[in-house]
Amino acid sequence: MSELQLGCWKELHIHDIRWTVGDMLAIRILNETHGVLDKAKRRLTGDWFDLTPEYATQALRLATDKLAIPTFSHGEMLEKVRAARRAKIEEAIRRS
Repeated sequence: MSELQLGCWKELHIHDIRWTVGDMLAIRILNETHGVLDKAKRRLTGDWFDLTPEYATQALRLATDKLAIPTFSHGEMLEKVRAARRAKIEEAIRRS
C-alpha cells in the first residue's frame, strides 16, 4: 500500500502494522519509541525520522519490551476480530 502524505513529498509505504489494546497504551509506545529514536539522533523534524523499516521495527520492539506492553500483528488482530465475531454468533444461536 502506498499513499500521498501531508508534510512530505515522498510516497508513503507501510511496512508493518502493530496493534495494542487501547489508545493510551499506543500513545505510551509512541512516546517511548520517539525517545529511543531521539537517543539515536534519528529525528529530522517534528514526527519525521531518518531510518530504515528494519530500524523502525527494532525501535518499536525496544519500546514495547521496556514498557512491557504486548503488541500483535495485523494478522493476529484479524484473527482476534474473527474469534470475537464467531463467539457473538455462537452466543446468538444458543439464545435462540
